[in-house]
Amino acid sequence: MSEASNAPLLVVPNRRGLSLDREDESLVHEASPLPTISMREILRAIGRRIWPATTIVVVAVLGTFVYLLLTTPTYVAVSKVLVKVGREKLSPLAMSGGASSNFVFSEKPENVNDEIEILQSSSVIDRSFPALQAKLEEIDRDPANEAPPQTTIEWAKYVFRMLKRDLSEAGDWLLQTAKEPLYQIGFSQRLSPETLLREKLIKALGVAGVKETNVFSVSFSWSDPNYAAFALNTIMDAFQQEHMRVQSNLGGPIDFYQDQQKRVATELIDTNKKIEAYVKVTGSSDPVAEKQTQLTLIGLLERQLADNVVAVQQTRERMDAVRNSADGSSWPATPGVPQESMSGLVELDSRYAQLISNRNKLVAQWRADSPLVQDTDTQIARLRQQKQEALVNYLGDRIRIQNQAEVSIRGRLTEARAELNRLRDVEIGYLSLQAERDQRLTQLKDYEHQIGQLRVQRTLDSHDVSSVRVLNRASPPGVQSWPRKGLIMGLAALFGLLLAACYIMVMQFFDRTVSTERDLANVLGLPVVARIPKY
Repeated sequence: MSEASNAPLLVVPNRRGLSLDREDESLVHEASPLPTISMREILRAIGRRIWPATTIVVVAVLGTFVYLLLTTPTYVAVSKVLVKVGREKLSPLAMSGGASSNFVFSEKPENVNDEIEILQSSSVIDRSFPALQAKLEEIDRDPANEAPPQTTIEWAKYVFRMLKRDLSEAGDWLLQTAKEPLYQIGFSQRLSPETLLREKLIKALGVAGVKETNVFSVSFSWSDPNYAAFALNTIMDAFQQEHMRVQSNLGGPIDFYQDQQKRVATELIDTNKKIEAYVKVTGSSDPVAEKQTQLTLIGLLERQLADNVVAVQQTRERMDAVRNSADGSSWPATPGVPQESMSGLVELDSRYAQLISNRNKLVAQWRADSPLVQDTDTQIARLRQQKQEALVNYLGDRIRIQNQAEVSIRGRLTEARAELNRLRDVEIGYLSLQAERDQRLTQLKDYEHQIGQLRVQRTLDSHDVSSVRVLNRASPPGVQSWPRKGLIMGLAALFGLLLAACYIMVMQFFDRTVSTERDLANVLGLPVVARIPKY
Protein backbone atom coordinates (compact mmCIF):
# COMPACT_ATOMS: atom_id res chain seq x y z
CA MET A 1 0.00 0.00 0.00
CA SER A 2 1.26 3.51 -0.82
CA GLU A 3 2.33 6.05 1.74
CA ALA A 4 -0.84 8.04 1.29
CA SER A 5 -2.96 4.97 1.94
CA ASN A 6 -1.02 4.13 5.20
CA ALA A 7 -1.68 7.59 6.63
CA PRO A 8 -4.06 7.70 9.60
CA LEU A 9 -7.71 8.31 8.74
CA LEU A 10 -9.39 10.89 10.91
CA VAL A 11 -13.12 10.26 11.00
CA VAL A 12 -15.31 12.88 12.68
CA PRO A 13 -19.10 12.70 12.99
CA ASN A 14 -21.34 15.49 11.69
CA ARG A 15 -25.06 15.84 11.21
CA ARG A 16 -25.08 14.35 7.73
CA GLY A 17 -22.51 11.59 8.30
CA LEU A 18 -18.76 11.24 8.27
CA SER A 19 -16.45 13.55 6.31
CA LEU A 20 -12.87 13.01 5.23
CA ASP A 21 -10.11 15.25 6.40
CA ARG A 22 -8.74 17.56 3.75
CA GLU A 23 -5.37 15.89 3.69
CA ASP A 24 -6.87 12.53 2.85
CA GLU A 25 -9.28 13.82 0.21
CA SER A 26 -6.88 12.66 -2.44
CA LEU A 27 -7.81 9.12 -1.52
CA VAL A 28 -11.16 9.65 -3.10
CA HIS A 29 -9.57 10.54 -6.42
CA GLU A 30 -7.27 7.49 -6.28
CA ALA A 31 -10.18 5.17 -5.54
CA SER A 32 -11.60 2.72 -7.98
CA PRO A 33 -14.44 3.71 -10.40
CA LEU A 34 -17.80 4.34 -8.84
CA PRO A 35 -20.01 1.28 -8.61
CA THR A 36 -23.60 1.09 -9.75
CA ILE A 37 -26.18 2.97 -7.73
CA SER A 38 -29.06 1.06 -6.23
CA MET A 39 -32.62 2.24 -5.78
CA ARG A 40 -32.05 2.44 -2.01
CA GLU A 41 -29.20 4.86 -2.50
CA ILE A 42 -31.33 6.98 -4.87
CA LEU A 43 -34.13 7.10 -2.29
CA ARG A 44 -31.62 7.88 0.45
CA ALA A 45 -30.24 10.79 -1.65
CA ILE A 46 -33.77 12.10 -2.23
CA GLY A 47 -34.60 11.71 1.46
CA ARG A 48 -31.53 13.67 2.50
CA ARG A 49 -32.70 16.63 0.30
CA ILE A 50 -36.43 16.16 0.43
CA TRP A 51 -37.21 19.54 1.93
CA PRO A 52 -35.29 21.71 -0.58
CA ALA A 53 -36.79 19.63 -3.41
CA THR A 54 -40.27 19.97 -1.96
CA THR A 55 -39.72 23.70 -1.60
CA ILE A 56 -38.78 23.96 -5.29
CA VAL A 57 -41.93 22.10 -6.40
CA VAL A 58 -44.16 24.14 -4.10
CA VAL A 59 -42.65 27.41 -5.28
CA ALA A 60 -43.17 26.45 -8.94
CA VAL A 61 -46.79 25.47 -8.33
CA LEU A 62 -47.55 28.51 -6.18
CA GLY A 63 -45.92 30.85 -8.67
CA THR A 64 -47.98 29.38 -11.47
CA PHE A 65 -51.11 29.62 -9.34
CA VAL A 66 -50.44 33.31 -8.68
CA TYR A 67 -49.84 33.84 -12.40
CA LEU A 68 -53.16 32.21 -13.19
CA LEU A 69 -54.90 34.38 -10.63
CA LEU A 70 -53.40 37.54 -12.05
CA THR A 71 -53.92 36.56 -15.69
CA THR A 72 -57.09 37.88 -17.28
CA PRO A 73 -59.08 35.01 -18.77
CA THR A 74 -59.80 35.03 -22.49
CA TYR A 75 -63.06 33.82 -24.00
CA VAL A 76 -63.36 33.04 -27.71
CA ALA A 77 -66.67 33.38 -29.53
CA VAL A 78 -66.82 31.44 -32.82
CA SER A 79 -68.99 31.74 -35.92
CA LYS A 80 -68.82 30.15 -39.36
CA VAL A 81 -69.60 31.61 -42.77
CA LEU A 82 -70.61 29.74 -45.95
CA VAL A 83 -69.84 31.19 -49.38
CA LYS A 84 -72.68 30.01 -51.63
CA VAL A 85 -74.49 30.89 -54.87
CA GLY A 86 -76.16 34.25 -54.46
CA ARG A 87 -76.65 37.58 -56.17
CA GLU A 88 -72.95 38.12 -56.83
CA LYS A 89 -72.61 34.65 -58.38
CA LEU A 90 -75.62 35.04 -60.67
CA SER A 91 -75.17 36.72 -64.01
CA PRO A 92 -78.37 37.60 -65.89
CA LEU A 93 -78.33 36.53 -69.52
CA ALA A 94 -80.94 37.85 -71.94
CA MET A 95 -82.62 34.95 -73.70
CA SER A 96 -84.65 37.00 -76.19
CA GLY A 97 -84.55 40.53 -77.50
CA GLY A 98 -87.08 43.28 -77.05
CA ALA A 99 -88.64 44.89 -74.05
CA SER A 100 -89.96 41.61 -72.62
CA SER A 101 -86.61 39.84 -72.34
CA ASN A 102 -86.43 36.77 -70.16
CA PHE A 103 -83.43 36.23 -67.91
CA VAL A 104 -81.71 33.12 -66.67
CA PHE A 105 -78.77 32.98 -64.32
CA SER A 106 -75.38 31.38 -64.64
CA GLU A 107 -73.05 30.77 -61.73
CA LYS A 108 -69.87 32.79 -61.46
CA PRO A 109 -67.00 31.38 -59.36
CA GLU A 110 -66.07 33.16 -56.16
CA ASN A 111 -63.06 32.65 -53.95
CA VAL A 112 -63.40 32.13 -50.21
CA ASN A 113 -60.18 34.08 -49.83
CA ASP A 114 -61.90 37.13 -51.34
CA GLU A 115 -64.50 37.03 -48.57
CA ILE A 116 -61.78 36.62 -45.94
CA GLU A 117 -60.00 39.68 -47.29
CA ILE A 118 -63.25 41.67 -47.15
CA LEU A 119 -63.80 40.55 -43.54
CA GLN A 120 -60.27 41.52 -42.53
CA SER A 121 -60.46 44.91 -44.22
CA SER A 122 -60.54 48.03 -42.07
CA SER A 123 -63.94 48.97 -43.50
CA VAL A 124 -65.64 46.19 -41.51
CA ILE A 125 -64.13 47.43 -38.23
CA ASP A 126 -65.03 51.01 -39.19
CA ARG A 127 -68.66 49.98 -39.66
CA SER A 128 -68.86 48.11 -36.36
CA PHE A 129 -66.60 50.32 -34.24
CA PRO A 130 -69.26 52.75 -32.94
CA ALA A 131 -71.46 49.90 -31.67
CA LEU A 132 -68.49 48.06 -30.14
CA GLN A 133 -67.21 51.18 -28.40
CA ALA A 134 -70.67 52.03 -27.07
CA LYS A 135 -71.05 48.47 -25.72
CA LEU A 136 -67.73 48.70 -23.86
CA GLU A 137 -68.73 52.02 -22.31
CA GLU A 138 -72.06 50.48 -21.29
CA ILE A 139 -70.27 47.56 -19.62
CA ASP A 140 -67.98 49.98 -17.74
CA ARG A 141 -70.98 52.02 -16.55
CA ASP A 142 -73.08 48.98 -15.57
CA PRO A 143 -73.61 49.05 -11.78
CA ALA A 144 -73.90 45.27 -11.69
CA ASN A 145 -70.23 45.06 -12.58
CA GLU A 146 -69.18 47.39 -9.75
CA ALA A 147 -71.59 46.47 -6.91
CA PRO A 148 -69.93 44.38 -4.14
CA PRO A 149 -71.26 40.83 -3.80
CA GLN A 150 -73.03 39.55 -0.69
CA THR A 151 -71.34 36.26 0.26
CA THR A 152 -67.81 35.95 1.57
CA ILE A 153 -66.57 33.92 -1.40
CA GLU A 154 -68.11 36.34 -3.86
CA TRP A 155 -66.64 39.20 -1.87
CA ALA A 156 -63.18 37.65 -2.07
CA LYS A 157 -63.56 37.14 -5.80
CA TYR A 158 -64.78 40.70 -6.20
CA VAL A 159 -61.86 42.15 -4.22
CA PHE A 160 -59.38 40.05 -6.19
CA ARG A 161 -60.97 41.12 -9.47
CA MET A 162 -60.76 44.78 -8.47
CA LEU A 163 -57.15 44.22 -7.42
CA LYS A 164 -56.33 42.73 -10.82
CA ARG A 165 -57.99 45.65 -12.58
CA ASP A 166 -56.07 48.15 -10.44
CA LEU A 167 -52.82 46.32 -11.09
CA SER A 168 -53.57 46.30 -14.82
CA GLU A 169 -54.32 50.03 -14.79
CA ALA A 170 -51.15 50.64 -12.79
CA GLY A 171 -49.14 48.62 -15.28
CA ASP A 172 -50.64 50.59 -18.17
CA TRP A 173 -49.87 53.84 -16.35
CA LEU A 174 -46.28 52.79 -15.76
CA LEU A 175 -45.92 51.78 -19.41
CA GLN A 176 -47.29 55.11 -20.62
CA THR A 177 -45.04 56.96 -18.16
CA ALA A 178 -42.02 55.06 -19.47
CA LYS A 179 -42.98 55.92 -23.04
CA GLU A 180 -43.50 59.61 -22.30
CA PRO A 181 -39.84 60.54 -23.04
CA LEU A 182 -40.11 58.66 -26.33
CA TYR A 183 -43.20 60.71 -27.19
CA GLN A 184 -41.38 63.90 -26.38
CA ILE A 185 -38.34 63.21 -28.55
CA GLY A 186 -40.43 61.79 -31.38
CA PHE A 187 -39.26 58.17 -31.25
CA SER A 188 -42.80 56.97 -30.70
CA GLN A 189 -46.23 58.27 -31.61
CA ARG A 190 -48.94 58.81 -29.05
CA LEU A 191 -52.12 57.01 -30.05
CA SER A 192 -55.61 58.10 -29.11
CA PRO A 193 -57.82 55.80 -27.00
CA GLU A 194 -60.03 55.17 -30.05
CA THR A 195 -57.03 54.11 -32.11
CA LEU A 196 -55.76 51.83 -29.36
CA LEU A 197 -59.21 50.25 -29.01
CA ARG A 198 -59.43 49.82 -32.77
CA GLU A 199 -56.07 48.04 -32.88
CA LYS A 200 -57.11 45.83 -29.96
CA LEU A 201 -60.33 44.86 -31.75
CA ILE A 202 -58.43 44.03 -34.94
CA LYS A 203 -56.02 41.79 -33.03
CA ALA A 204 -58.93 40.08 -31.26
CA LEU A 205 -60.50 39.06 -34.60
CA GLY A 206 -59.31 35.81 -36.14
CA VAL A 207 -60.22 34.21 -39.48
CA ALA A 208 -59.30 30.75 -40.77
CA GLY A 209 -60.51 28.81 -43.79
CA VAL A 210 -61.84 25.26 -43.55
CA LYS A 211 -60.00 22.97 -45.95
CA GLU A 212 -61.83 21.52 -48.97
CA THR A 213 -65.01 23.47 -48.18
CA ASN A 214 -66.55 26.84 -48.97
CA VAL A 215 -66.68 27.64 -45.26
CA PHE A 216 -64.39 29.80 -43.14
CA SER A 217 -64.38 30.23 -39.37
CA VAL A 218 -64.37 33.59 -37.59
CA SER A 219 -63.40 34.03 -33.93
CA PHE A 220 -63.23 36.93 -31.48
CA SER A 221 -61.21 36.81 -28.26
CA TRP A 222 -62.08 38.98 -25.23
CA SER A 223 -62.05 38.86 -21.46
CA ASP A 224 -65.86 39.17 -21.26
CA PRO A 225 -67.73 36.24 -22.89
CA ASN A 226 -70.88 38.30 -23.45
CA TYR A 227 -68.93 41.07 -25.12
CA ALA A 228 -67.02 38.53 -27.26
CA ALA A 229 -70.29 37.14 -28.64
CA PHE A 230 -71.78 40.63 -29.11
CA ALA A 231 -68.66 41.92 -30.86
CA LEU A 232 -68.47 38.94 -33.22
CA ASN A 233 -72.14 39.19 -34.21
CA THR A 234 -71.77 42.94 -34.76
CA ILE A 235 -68.69 42.41 -36.92
CA MET A 236 -70.45 39.71 -38.95
CA ASP A 237 -73.38 42.06 -39.61
CA ALA A 238 -70.93 44.74 -40.71
CA PHE A 239 -69.16 42.17 -42.89
CA GLN A 240 -72.37 41.28 -44.72
CA GLN A 241 -73.08 44.96 -45.34
CA GLU A 242 -69.55 45.54 -46.59
CA HIS A 243 -69.79 42.41 -48.73
CA MET A 244 -72.93 43.74 -50.40
CA ARG A 245 -71.28 47.11 -50.94
CA VAL A 246 -68.16 45.63 -52.51
CA GLN A 247 -69.81 42.90 -54.58
CA SER A 248 -72.93 44.79 -55.66
CA ASN A 249 -72.01 48.44 -56.07
CA LEU A 250 -74.23 48.93 -59.13
CA GLY A 251 -74.94 52.66 -59.04
CA GLY A 252 -71.68 53.56 -60.75
CA PRO A 253 -71.85 50.89 -63.49
CA ILE A 254 -75.46 51.74 -64.35
CA ASP A 255 -74.63 55.44 -64.63
CA PHE A 256 -71.58 54.59 -66.72
CA TYR A 257 -73.53 52.44 -69.19
CA GLN A 258 -76.30 55.02 -69.38
CA ASP A 259 -73.74 57.72 -70.21
CA GLN A 260 -72.23 55.46 -72.85
CA GLN A 261 -75.70 54.76 -74.22
CA LYS A 262 -76.41 58.49 -74.55
CA ARG A 263 -73.05 59.06 -76.23
CA VAL A 264 -73.61 56.26 -78.75
CA ALA A 265 -77.18 57.48 -79.43
CA THR A 266 -75.79 60.93 -80.24
CA GLU A 267 -73.16 59.39 -82.51
CA LEU A 268 -75.89 57.35 -84.23
CA ILE A 269 -77.89 60.51 -84.97
CA ASP A 270 -74.76 62.13 -86.41
CA THR A 271 -74.10 59.05 -88.55
CA ASN A 272 -77.67 59.11 -89.91
CA LYS A 273 -77.21 62.77 -90.82
CA LYS A 274 -73.97 61.91 -92.60
CA ILE A 275 -75.77 59.20 -94.58
CA GLU A 276 -78.54 61.61 -95.59
CA ALA A 277 -76.02 64.26 -96.66
CA TYR A 278 -73.99 61.66 -98.55
CA VAL A 279 -77.07 60.42 -100.40
CA LYS A 280 -78.04 63.98 -101.25
CA VAL A 281 -74.58 64.82 -102.60
CA THR A 282 -74.12 61.60 -104.60
CA GLY A 283 -77.73 61.45 -105.81
CA SER A 284 -77.94 57.77 -104.95
CA SER A 285 -80.42 56.77 -102.30
CA ASP A 286 -79.39 53.11 -102.49
CA PRO A 287 -76.05 52.65 -104.27
CA VAL A 288 -76.10 48.88 -103.78
CA ALA A 289 -79.45 48.41 -105.57
CA GLU A 290 -78.53 50.96 -108.22
CA LYS A 291 -75.28 49.15 -108.87
CA GLN A 292 -77.15 45.90 -109.39
CA THR A 293 -79.53 47.66 -111.80
CA GLN A 294 -76.59 49.12 -113.67
CA LEU A 295 -74.94 45.72 -113.91
CA THR A 296 -78.17 44.30 -115.41
CA LEU A 297 -78.30 47.16 -117.94
CA ILE A 298 -74.68 46.62 -118.93
CA GLY A 299 -75.35 42.94 -119.48
CA LEU A 300 -78.37 43.75 -121.66
CA LEU A 301 -76.40 46.30 -123.73
CA GLU A 302 -73.54 43.89 -124.21
CA ARG A 303 -75.97 41.24 -125.49
CA GLN A 304 -77.58 43.84 -127.85
CA LEU A 305 -74.14 44.86 -129.09
CA ALA A 306 -73.21 41.24 -129.76
CA ASP A 307 -76.50 40.63 -131.60
CA ASN A 308 -76.02 43.81 -133.68
CA VAL A 309 -72.51 42.75 -134.66
CA VAL A 310 -73.83 39.38 -135.79
CA ALA A 311 -76.66 41.06 -137.73
CA VAL A 312 -74.23 43.43 -139.53
CA GLN A 313 -72.08 40.46 -140.47
CA GLN A 314 -75.07 38.58 -141.85
CA THR A 315 -76.24 41.64 -143.81
CA ARG A 316 -72.80 42.09 -145.36
CA GLU A 317 -72.73 38.45 -146.34
CA ARG A 318 -76.17 38.80 -148.01
CA MET A 319 -75.05 41.91 -149.84
CA ASP A 320 -72.01 40.06 -151.18
CA ALA A 321 -74.25 37.18 -152.27
CA VAL A 322 -76.58 39.59 -154.12
CA ARG A 323 -73.68 41.26 -155.87
CA ASN A 324 -72.19 37.93 -156.88
CA SER A 325 -75.51 36.87 -158.46
CA ALA A 326 -75.74 39.96 -160.63
CA ASP A 327 -74.92 38.01 -163.89
CA GLY A 328 -77.10 35.00 -163.09
CA SER A 329 -80.53 34.18 -164.42
CA SER A 330 -82.15 33.48 -161.05
CA TRP A 331 -84.44 35.98 -159.44
CA PRO A 332 -82.96 37.40 -156.20
CA ALA A 333 -85.18 36.55 -153.25
CA THR A 334 -86.53 39.26 -150.97
CA PRO A 335 -85.24 38.88 -147.34
CA GLY A 336 -87.76 38.26 -144.56
CA VAL A 337 -87.94 41.72 -143.08
CA PRO A 338 -90.87 43.97 -142.10
CA GLN A 339 -93.10 44.50 -145.14
CA GLU A 340 -93.51 48.23 -144.67
CA SER A 341 -89.90 48.75 -145.59
CA MET A 342 -89.98 46.31 -148.56
CA SER A 343 -93.00 47.58 -150.59
CA GLY A 344 -90.81 48.49 -153.59
CA LEU A 345 -89.20 45.06 -153.71
CA VAL A 346 -92.58 43.35 -153.44
CA GLU A 347 -93.84 45.36 -156.43
CA LEU A 348 -90.82 44.19 -158.43
CA ASP A 349 -91.57 40.62 -157.42
CA SER A 350 -95.15 41.03 -158.67
CA ARG A 351 -94.03 42.48 -162.02
CA TYR A 352 -91.46 39.66 -162.32
CA ALA A 353 -94.16 37.06 -161.71
CA GLN A 354 -96.39 38.69 -164.32
CA LEU A 355 -93.58 38.84 -166.93
CA ILE A 356 -92.72 35.16 -166.30
CA SER A 357 -96.36 34.25 -166.79
CA ASN A 358 -96.55 36.22 -170.08
CA ARG A 359 -93.32 34.66 -171.33
CA ASN A 360 -94.61 31.21 -170.63
CA LYS A 361 -97.72 31.95 -172.62
CA LEU A 362 -95.63 33.39 -175.52
CA VAL A 363 -93.28 30.40 -175.51
CA ALA A 364 -96.33 28.17 -175.78
CA GLN A 365 -97.42 30.08 -178.92
CA TRP A 366 -94.13 31.35 -180.34
CA ARG A 367 -90.62 30.21 -180.76
CA ALA A 368 -87.99 31.28 -178.15
CA ASP A 369 -86.16 33.46 -180.69
CA SER A 370 -89.30 35.31 -181.71
CA PRO A 371 -89.32 39.07 -181.13
CA LEU A 372 -92.09 38.91 -178.55
CA VAL A 373 -90.25 36.35 -176.46
CA GLN A 374 -86.95 38.23 -176.84
CA ASP A 375 -88.60 41.47 -175.76
CA THR A 376 -90.12 39.75 -172.73
CA ASP A 377 -86.68 38.33 -171.77
CA THR A 378 -85.19 41.82 -172.09
CA GLN A 379 -87.84 43.19 -169.71
CA ILE A 380 -87.18 40.34 -167.28
CA ALA A 381 -83.43 40.99 -167.37
CA ARG A 382 -84.01 44.72 -166.85
CA LEU A 383 -86.39 43.94 -163.94
CA ARG A 384 -83.80 41.54 -162.40
CA GLN A 385 -81.21 44.28 -162.61
CA GLN A 386 -83.56 46.66 -160.84
CA LYS A 387 -84.21 44.07 -158.16
CA GLN A 388 -80.51 43.57 -157.54
CA GLU A 389 -79.88 47.28 -157.29
CA ALA A 390 -82.86 47.68 -154.96
CA LEU A 391 -81.57 44.86 -152.77
CA VAL A 392 -78.08 46.31 -152.66
CA ASN A 393 -79.47 49.73 -151.74
CA TYR A 394 -81.74 48.21 -149.08
CA LEU A 395 -78.98 46.10 -147.54
CA GLY A 396 -76.66 49.09 -147.59
CA ASP A 397 -79.25 51.17 -145.77
CA ARG A 398 -79.73 48.37 -143.31
CA ILE A 399 -75.99 48.13 -142.64
CA ARG A 400 -75.86 51.88 -142.01
CA ILE A 401 -78.76 51.59 -139.57
CA GLN A 402 -77.12 48.69 -137.80
CA ASN A 403 -73.83 50.61 -137.59
CA GLN A 404 -75.64 53.57 -136.11
CA ALA A 405 -77.32 51.24 -133.63
CA GLU A 406 -73.93 49.79 -132.73
CA VAL A 407 -72.51 53.24 -132.13
CA SER A 408 -75.53 54.08 -129.97
CA ILE A 409 -75.21 50.84 -127.99
CA ARG A 410 -71.50 51.38 -127.48
CA GLY A 411 -72.17 54.91 -126.27
CA ARG A 412 -74.82 53.72 -123.84
CA LEU A 413 -72.52 50.93 -122.72
CA THR A 414 -69.70 53.38 -122.05
CA GLU A 415 -72.05 55.59 -120.06
CA ALA A 416 -73.36 52.60 -118.13
CA ARG A 417 -69.84 51.46 -117.27
CA ALA A 418 -68.87 54.94 -116.17
CA GLU A 419 -71.99 55.08 -113.99
CA LEU A 420 -71.11 51.66 -112.57
CA ASN A 421 -67.63 52.87 -111.59
CA ARG A 422 -69.16 55.92 -109.96
CA LEU A 423 -71.67 53.78 -108.10
CA ARG A 424 -68.89 51.54 -106.89
CA ASP A 425 -67.08 54.52 -105.41
CA VAL A 426 -70.34 55.75 -103.93
CA GLU A 427 -71.03 52.28 -102.56
CA ILE A 428 -67.72 52.21 -100.71
CA GLY A 429 -68.51 55.40 -98.82
CA TYR A 430 -72.14 54.39 -98.32
CA LEU A 431 -71.23 50.97 -96.93
CA SER A 432 -68.65 52.57 -94.64
CA LEU A 433 -71.33 54.84 -93.20
CA GLN A 434 -73.73 51.90 -92.99
CA ALA A 435 -71.11 49.85 -91.10
CA GLU A 436 -70.60 52.76 -88.72
CA ARG A 437 -74.35 52.98 -88.13
CA ASP A 438 -74.61 49.21 -87.60
CA GLN A 439 -71.76 49.39 -85.10
CA ARG A 440 -73.56 52.13 -83.19
CA LEU A 441 -76.76 50.06 -83.18
CA THR A 442 -74.87 47.03 -81.87
CA GLN A 443 -73.28 49.13 -79.14
CA LEU A 444 -76.69 50.47 -78.14
CA LYS A 445 -78.05 46.95 -77.94
CA ASP A 446 -75.08 45.81 -75.84
CA TYR A 447 -75.42 48.74 -73.45
CA GLU A 448 -79.14 48.11 -73.08
CA HIS A 449 -78.32 44.47 -72.30
CA GLN A 450 -75.74 45.47 -69.67
CA ILE A 451 -78.13 47.96 -68.08
CA GLY A 452 -80.79 45.24 -67.98
CA GLN A 453 -78.36 42.90 -66.22
CA LEU A 454 -77.41 45.49 -63.64
CA ARG A 455 -81.02 46.42 -62.97
CA VAL A 456 -81.89 42.78 -62.36
CA GLN A 457 -78.93 42.54 -60.01
CA ARG A 458 -80.01 45.70 -58.20
CA THR A 459 -83.48 44.20 -57.79
CA LEU A 460 -81.88 41.14 -56.24
CA ASP A 461 -79.82 43.40 -53.97
CA SER A 462 -82.99 45.10 -52.76
CA HIS A 463 -84.10 41.69 -51.47
CA ASP A 464 -80.75 41.17 -49.67
CA VAL A 465 -79.76 38.21 -51.83
CA SER A 466 -76.13 37.54 -50.93
CA SER A 467 -73.61 34.81 -51.63
CA VAL A 468 -72.50 34.58 -48.00
CA ARG A 469 -74.46 33.01 -45.19
CA VAL A 470 -73.62 33.00 -41.50
CA LEU A 471 -74.07 29.39 -40.50
CA ASN A 472 -74.33 30.08 -36.77
CA ARG A 473 -74.56 33.24 -34.73
CA ALA A 474 -71.98 33.57 -31.98
CA SER A 475 -73.14 32.79 -28.44
CA PRO A 476 -71.31 33.67 -25.20
CA PRO A 477 -68.71 30.93 -24.58
CA GLY A 478 -69.09 29.11 -21.28
CA VAL A 479 -65.47 28.00 -20.98
CA GLN A 480 -62.46 30.25 -21.20
CA SER A 481 -59.97 29.41 -23.91
CA TRP A 482 -57.01 30.88 -22.06
CA PRO A 483 -55.40 30.27 -19.67
CA ARG A 484 -56.01 26.53 -19.52
CA LYS A 485 -55.58 26.21 -15.80
CA GLY A 486 -55.42 22.43 -15.49
CA LEU A 487 -52.83 22.06 -18.22
CA ILE A 488 -50.71 24.94 -16.95
CA MET A 489 -50.80 23.70 -13.33
CA GLY A 490 -49.85 20.21 -14.48
CA LEU A 491 -46.95 21.57 -16.53
CA ALA A 492 -45.86 23.73 -13.58
CA ALA A 493 -45.84 20.72 -11.24
CA LEU A 494 -43.90 18.67 -13.80
CA PHE A 495 -41.41 21.51 -14.25
CA GLY A 496 -41.00 21.78 -10.45
CA LEU A 497 -40.34 18.04 -10.20
CA LEU A 498 -37.76 18.20 -12.99
CA LEU A 499 -36.08 21.19 -11.35
CA ALA A 500 -36.05 19.42 -7.97
CA ALA A 501 -34.54 16.31 -9.58
CA CYS A 502 -31.84 18.42 -11.20
CA TYR A 503 -31.14 20.06 -7.83
CA ILE A 504 -30.78 16.65 -6.11
CA MET A 505 -28.49 15.34 -8.87
CA VAL A 506 -26.23 18.39 -8.77
CA MET A 507 -26.00 18.44 -4.98
CA GLN A 508 -25.31 14.70 -4.88
CA PHE A 509 -22.59 15.07 -7.53
CA PHE A 510 -20.75 17.72 -5.53
CA ASP A 511 -21.33 16.03 -2.14
CA ARG A 512 -17.96 14.89 -0.58
CA THR A 513 -19.35 13.41 2.65
CA VAL A 514 -19.40 9.71 3.57
CA SER A 515 -22.75 8.74 4.95
CA THR A 516 -22.76 4.94 4.90
CA GLU A 517 -20.38 2.04 5.37
CA ARG A 518 -20.64 1.34 1.67
CA ASP A 519 -19.56 4.88 0.84
CA LEU A 520 -16.51 4.41 3.04
CA ALA A 521 -15.75 1.00 1.58
CA ASN A 522 -16.17 2.27 -1.95
CA VAL A 523 -13.88 5.23 -1.33
CA LEU A 524 -11.12 3.50 0.63
CA GLY A 525 -11.39 0.04 -0.77
CA LEU A 526 -11.14 -1.37 2.86
CA PRO A 527 -13.73 -3.23 4.85
CA VAL A 528 -15.45 -1.44 7.74
CA VAL A 529 -14.76 -3.19 11.07
CA ALA A 530 -16.54 -0.82 13.52
CA ARG A 531 -19.05 2.02 13.70
CA ILE A 532 -18.95 4.92 16.17
CA PRO A 533 -22.52 5.97 16.98
CA LYS A 534 -23.59 9.60 17.14
CA TYR A 535 -23.84 10.91 20.76
